[in-house]
Amino acid sequence: MTALYQRKTRLTFQTADELRESGKTRAVIIEAEPSFAVFRLKGTRHRISVSWVGLYSSRLSAKPTAPAAINSPTAERRRKGDQLRKLC
Repeated sequence: MTALYQRKTRLTFQTADELRESGKTRAVIIEAEPSFAVFRLKGTRHRISVSWVGLYSSRLSAKPTAPAAINSPTAERRRKGDQLRKLC
């Protein structure tokens, strides 16, 4: 199998997520290239390039958190106790 170095057509995705810039909500556009991805907001020229390897490795290093454990009363008490210890 050969490596893909250049595409003849552009592969773009418009996500359902929106960010606010310059007082307007704008959709996030992802342009897929063979070795990197380009993120931008719809209607702007500012682009951020990220390599696929960087995205993949950062996703592997991220630790998943359980939503129930974050908002549990025990976790709240533990956080308050840690804050009190820091003040003393």
